[in-house]
Amino acid sequence: MDTTDIETAILSIGDDTPDERIGEVLNLVACADDRIKEIKRMARGAIEAHIEANGRDVVIGDIRYYMGMDRKTKCIDPEATMAAILTLADGDMKAAHERFLSSDAFKYGSIRKGLEEQPDVARFDDLFTVEEKPVLKDGKPIHGVKKLQSVNERFLR
Repeated sequence: MDTTDIETAILSIGDDTPDERIGEVLNLVACADDRIKEIKRMARGAIEAHIEANGRDVVIGDIRYYMGMDRKTKCIDPEATMAAILTLADGDMKAAHERFLSSDAFKYGSIRKGLEEQPDVARFDDLFTVEEKPVLKDGKPIHGVKKLQSVNERFLR
């Protein structure tokens, strides 16, 4: 089955189409979507391998693909982090919440800045760990990049 068959199935849905047939069409679309996602993963993997093997970016017209890093920061000591936050907020829980907490609990950027200003409170590296993994991206490269990314050069001028 190809995309034309799926489009034909979608266009065949009318006012009197049974629910079972609509379910079949939705299943066709979901399967095609899953397959496209897998094809994209395969393409990204092949491009990443090409860039790493050749040691250079891939430039296609105004778009440049390059390797960069995905960064994820996780709290490794919640109790010590909370104590540090309260100290940074002079014990004011409302101020601590507004300045340092987010929907995933801690605003690590604000905490890092606060700890840089008051290094005697705690060390950021004792409270958080930063995980990085290579991923394919596009856009403007950032310092220390190690994942595939692309940027449209026309918009950089």
